[in-house]
Formats: sequence, C-alpha cells, structure tokens
Amino acid sequence: MSVVSLRSPATARRASAVYCAVYGSGAPLVMLHGIGSSGVMFQPLIDEFCSRHQIIVPDLRGHGHSRRLPAADSIERLADDVSDVLALLRCGPCTVIGHAEGAAVALQLARQQPAAVDGLILLEPRLTVERERAGGVSGMLRALVGSQAVGAPLAASATALLGRFACREWISAIRQPVLSVARVDAGTTGRALIRQLRRRDDLVIAAGEAVLTPPNRRLVAAMRAWLGRGAATAPTENSEAQ
Repeated sequence: MSVVSLRSPATARRASAVYCAVYGSGAPLVMLHGIGSSGVMFQPLIDEFCSRHQIIVPDLRGHGHSRRLPAADSIERLADDVSDVLALLRCGPCTVIGHAEGAAVALQLARQQPAAVDGLILLEPRLTVERERAGGVSGMLRALVGSQAVGAPLAASATALLGRFACREWISAIRQPVLSVARVDAGTTGRALIRQLRRRDDLVIAAGEAVLTPPNRRLVAAMRAWLGRGAATAPTENSEAQ
C-alpha cells in the first residue's frame, strides 16, 4: 500500500490535504465511502480486487485520516477533491465505486470529469433525502459510529448535502455504464432516480444481506463479471429491479 497526502493546487477553494491510500496495480478502481464512514470500509473489496487493479481509496474531507479538514459544504466539493487526487496520481480513466452518499460523489465526478470516469458501480446509492426513511439513515450512521450523540450530527450532515444535490436535473445525461447494487427495500425516490441512468445493470440484494462485511460473494462475482466484460466501453442492457 502507498499513501498520498494531496497538497492542493493553487486555487482558493481547496483546503490543505486529502488522505488517499493506493493499493496494487492495473486498471484503476476508485472507492468512495459515504457520510460517517472512511475508506477502511472497503477493505473486503480491496482484498478481492487489488491483485488485478490499482485501488485508489480517499478519505473524504471530514472523515477518517482527512477528518481535520473542514467538512464539505456540497457533493460538488467532495467531487472536486477526488478530481484533484486523480490529477495528482495521473491515472487513466477509472471505474468509480461509490457507497451510499459516495455514489452521489461518483455521479457528480462522472458529470464534471467525464473523460476521467469510464464506469460507475453504485453500492446502495443514496442520492436524495428519503423523508420516510430518515430514521433508517440515522440508525445506520449510529451503528457506524456507535453513538447516538455522534450519529445525529452525521445524519444531519448527510441530509444537508443530499438536500442540495440536484442530480434529478441531469442524471439522465450520464453516459458512462453503471452497475447499480440496491437493497430490495430501497427508498422509492432513489430507485426512480437510478432508473434514469441509461446504460445500467442492476443487482438487487435482500434487505438483511451484508454487502461489504464480510464481502458479499454474489456482489464480488457480479463486479468481476461487469468489469471483465468491458462494461466501461460497451453499452449495457437495462435490467429493471423488481
């Protein structure tokens, strides 16, 4: 593993440093965690894919080893940070994997840097505020940090960021192929947004099925097949989630 501590370009909008770990070599995979987590959450997938891929795992600002940075005020700001990481590493077009709110960052990156992103894998994507499921979001974050007192501000942060993320205005214009992995009980608004992606394959997982810890063997197999068949260069047929 190597570690990159990104020193910002000469621009007023960046803060000082974003932590990023890099593993392996090969076609690059960028892994973006959600609010309240860190790159450590991807260790099961890193172990599965680092033998054939260069794995790039930033800690988003305000999280993990980047927690001393000012918190992001928008999904766009988080995507800017990831764009800077990719520029520093000088890697070619990447497949970007985003979990929860990290999926929103991945989509924003694909929108603003289309040449840098040749495919997207969205794991349990959280792209908007599901009002009827707000309690579930808060509960998930509390489980991650182990404290209701800490979990509540994180849930509020996630809600604020997604509340300003107006992806419904442009999501149908995303051209990169996408593998969407969602729970069968995912919120209806988020699923409707995902269905607007034109070049999309879907994997539906059960409500209680683990995704990353331990690694979901069905997910790993689907990712390997999707990556291995040149999904980032050829159109895919949509398979609607039931």
